[in-house]
Amino acid sequence: MTNRWRCHGIALLVTWTLGLAACGSGDDGPDAADSCGCGDFQTTDIPMSTDAPAVDTQPPADVSPIDAPGEDTPAPDVPGVDAPQPDLTTPDILPEDLPLPDDPGLPPATLGLVSPADLTAELAHKDFLLINVHVPDAGQVPGTDIHLTYANVDAIAAYMGTNLAVKTVVYCLSNYMSKIAGDDLVLRGYRNVRYLDGGMSGWRNAGYIIEPTPP
Repeated sequence: MTNRWRCHGIALLVTWTLGLAACGSGDDGPDAADSCGCGDFQTTDIPMSTDAPAVDTQPPADVSPIDAPGEDTPAPDVPGVDAPQPDLTTPDILPEDLPLPDDPGLPPATLGLVSPADLTAELAHKDFLLINVHVPDAGQVPGTDIHLTYANVDAIAAYMGTNLAVKTVVYCLSNYMSKIAGDDLVLRGYRNVRYLDGGMSGWRNAGYIIEPTPP
C-alpha cells in the first residue's frame, strides 16, 4: 500500500514538473501561459501620474536679465542722437602767433622802407606818424611826433592805437633799432609800417638837417 502511494506521488510530481517546463518554454504562445496559470505572475504597466506641477523655467516678469540693457538705454560712453555736438570750426581763442588774415584794403603784413627824399616829400602833406625809436637821444628828424625807445614796443603800439592800417614811419640813427621795432609791430598786425632808409645818418648824408629833441 505504501509503495503504491509513493509511486502515485512520484507520478504526480513528474507531471507537475513537466507542466511547468512547458509553460516557461514559450513554444506554445501566450495561450499556453494562460492555461497553466503562469499569467497570474505577469507584470502590468503602471501609468504615470499627470497631476505633477510643471517646472516654470522663465524668470519673473519684474526681474531684469543680467547685463541686458533696455531698448531705450544708450550704449555706455556713446552720446545720444540729440546730444549737442562741439563746434570744431571756430576756436575760442586764437594763438598770438597766428597770422592775421589778409585784408584786401591793407598792404601786406611786411615792413616797408622809405628813402629820405620820399620822406621829405611826404612831410609836405603829412598823414602818418613819425616815431623816433633811437636811444640814447641823438636829435630827431623835423616833423617827428614822439620819441619812444625801440625796446618798448608795447608803448609804441599803444601810441599807434588799435587801427592796424595807421600809417607809421619809425627811424633810429642807422637801421638796426628801427627794423627791430618795425618787425615787432608787423607781427602784432600793423600793415602800414615803414622805416627810414639809413636812419638819421642817411637823412643827414642826403643833405637834410637833424634838429634837437625838444625837452
